[in-house]
Amino acid sequence: MRQVLCCWVAVLLLAPSLSVAQTNDGNTYPWCPPQVNRLYAMYKEGHPLATDVKTQTVGNNKQQFAVVDWPIPPFPQSPQPKTLLRYRVLDGSYYWWFDDRWTRVAAEPAVLERSGIIYGIGTVEEVSRGVALIDVGDVHTLKPVAPFSQVAVFRLTQSRYSPIGVLSIAETYATYSRTKRSATVTPEPGDVVMFVRELSQMKSVNEHRDAFLRRQLLKTSTSSSYSNFRRYEIAKALRDYQQHYRRWETSKARVVGFLNGESFEEGGEREIQDLLNWVDVIREDFREGRNSLPAAGPAWNDTMQVLMGPTAHSQHQAAQVVADDNNLGLESAGRTPGDIRRAVRLRFFDNTPEQQNVLSYLIATIIEASPASPEVWLRQRLLESQFPQMADEEAVQDKVRLVVQELTEF
Repeated sequence: MRQVLCCWVAVLLLAPSLSVAQTNDGNTYPWCPPQVNRLYAMYKEGHPLATDVKTQTVGNNKQQFAVVDWPIPPFPQSPQPKTLLRYRVLDGSYYWWFDDRWTRVAAEPAVLERSGIIYGIGTVEEVSRGVALIDVGDVHTLKPVAPFSQVAVFRLTQSRYSPIGVLSIAETYATYSRTKRSATVTPEPGDVVMFVRELSQMKSVNEHRDAFLRRQLLKTSTSSSYSNFRRYEIAKALRDYQQHYRRWETSKARVVGFLNGESFEEGGEREIQDLLNWVDVIREDFREGRNSLPAAGPAWNDTMQVLMGPTAHSQHQAAQVVADDNNLGLESAGRTPGDIRRAVRLRFFDNTPEQQNVLSYLIATIIEASPASPEVWLRQRLLESQFPQMADEEAVQDKVRLVVQELTEF
């Protein structure tokens, strides 16, 4: 519930006064402050807020947050009276109010909270005495200085990617880097490395090219130091940056693009799309003020710090400041992330460790967020994870319900 107050504050300050959302009965509701005040008052009076439905595409409808024929969301089967449902779609959210029947009351464009995430993705190519050679470097904005000096590491295990930890960069070159030796992470060839930037952190095309060339002149005295292959890689990476930057600037999505190493050439991120989807889900929850990430385990907690971005961290902190006094989170329930993980291991002993990580995180979020329809919420989140098949398993729903009951009994 903490994130809700922060969300209202952002809309009050930034919502345009001319845009409107249209309901199925033809009524229109502006995004202007008076309407947002009305929704805020509903929440303050104690009405539940359901944030349990999310989708990225709805048929062929292009969601532009104008006067359009909005699709009907998959409503909870048995909603409580006076329930406010936030239904997230491509490029934003809109709200439905239930009191005997569902009525849409407002819409919110995602651009208000847009940070413009850009993923950098590469691979561990070689490892020598704990030092990894990775195929992302200067041209991909990696630097051996904070805040651009760390990469999250994932490993393919049992056909799914699991987080291994975080590596720090010791030295960067044009298109590759060497990491520092880590006491906690042992990299292996083939591991995926990942980092994020925000559009505000990216230089313009000319600035990026000039800064890159200056760094290379300082590192080598003659251009013959590069092989023809490396020269080709450099030219291609600079050209890709130029072409991508134009799209990044105009995109309204939260994730605007990718700047990948040679191992993940143009479009190569699709190979790990399920992993990226799950990372995006965790970032969104964190941005909205959720504190359930430690329940996913130490490796996820560490790697996600590299994959949040400064805007998500700022919005998370803001959500803590305006936290609702009536929030029933993990602390008020008297439970720790360790309690949740132990309960999940006991009930889901025959699931893989990564499945247990996902379920621990989701159960912690259910306890903290109290979604109006936990079953609908859980199914949707599992569909967005690396294990969508679990979304239709009744045994998973039953066990999750039991674990939540056990952990919330006083």
